[in-house]
Amino acid sequence: MEVVSRLNRSAAHLACEGSQFWVVRPQISAAGFQGLQTIVSGSYIQMEPGRGKPATYFTGRESAPLPEKLRGGLELVLTCPRIGTLEAGAPVYSRGMEVGTVEDVRLNSNATGVNIHVVIQPRYAALVRQNSVFWNAGGLDVSLKLFAINVSAESMRSLVVGGIAFATPAPAGFPAAANSRFVLEDRPEQKWLKWETPIPAWGTNGPPTSTPDVPDESLGSALNKVQQGR
Repeated sequence: MEVVSRLNRSAAHLACEGSQFWVVRPQISAAGFQGLQTIVSGSYIQMEPGRGKPATYFTGRESAPLPEKLRGGLELVLTCPRIGTLEAGAPVYSRGMEVGTVEDVRLNSNATGVNIHVVIQPRYAALVRQNSVFWNAGGLDVSLKLFAINVSAESMRSLVVGGIAFATPAPAGFPAAANSRFVLEDRPEQKWLKWETPIPAWGTNGPPTSTPDVPDESLGSALNKVQQGR
């Protein structure tokens, strides 16, 4: 389908290479309530301007682009036989903190399972290792004991819209490459919840590299040279 639109003269400079256009419609999903005003006003086209040369022809997007904090993030594919409430926009957690999101959920090529495409924020990408494990953190996990009922969920949000959590054992493996594939387990093993593997949680925009430790012998030699120079 081809759509012809006209921009006001004051906004003409926004039509340039890299600009993105998509149709806003009413939507209720894991990401929340979106475009509900279109129920009254009707669907409309929204855009995000680019920074290239002026252009007049664009290919529209099926949905809004990723939020700024996720752009350039680590993209992964999780596989499972079936899903429950999990859908695009559901959060991805590490130690209960949201570090990514589900970008897309679709059947695999032969419809024997589901591929879940997730994006981890760039600053947290280093947390995902080749030996990391992922599990479904949405819904209620209820267990009955003799005198108690244990009810757990990663967060109130994941209780309603679904969610994914992951952890890494020690020693941590090599950092996961883009588009690495992992199995999404239905629920975590108790040992996974106890893993406390230390991994730097920042990416390229994190704190500056600290000065490496200097052996005592080197410090002593340096001090001797300073004293001799005096």
